[in-house]
Amino acid sequence: GRIKVPPLTVIHVANALLTEDDIREKLHAKSELAATVPHMHSLEPSTANLINELVQSAGVRALKPTDQLASCIDQLRTEFTFDRHADTGASTLREFLQSRQGGDHLFATTAALMAQKLGLPSRLVTGFYVRPDAYEITAGHSCVQAEDVHVWAEVQLDDGRWFQIEPTPGYIPPHYK
Repeated sequence: GRIKVPPLTVIHVANALLTEDDIREKLHAKSELAATVPHMHSLEPSTANLINELVQSAGVRALKPTDQLASCIDQLRTEFTFDRHADTGASTLREFLQSRQGGDHLFATTAALMAQKLGLPSRLVTGFYVRPDAYEITAGHSCVQAEDVHVWAEVQLDDGRWFQIEPTPGYIPPHYK
């Protein structure tokens, strides 16, 4: 019921360690998901067509779902422009897909829909992204500011675990070792 996180609140981050090999071995497309993506049916037909065209133009002919997903994410990170002040850019998904410029919520939404089109279960996640240079060595923590609120997407592996994908340019993508 809080409007904001109180100052000096300590937030512990827990992240399951995944390797790229884990992802490659446990990420498989579910053909029934790609055929009946629930979110795609609720989109305007023109927007759904733009998502379909975007997935096709990403060159998803690769055999492995990990390579297909990487191709889609790379396309968003290189061919679209992040607008930190989303109110000056696109306000709808269709506008974002046409203008190729918008806020992180539109990048994450597009990435999640592209993953679902590939048959990969996905979801949107909201939280904080604190840049590495914001870490205060002497204090031993990072201060979280209002501008650190961020939206990204996650994709589910066959074993039920979720891993992050970062489609927004300017944010450091997860590195799986």
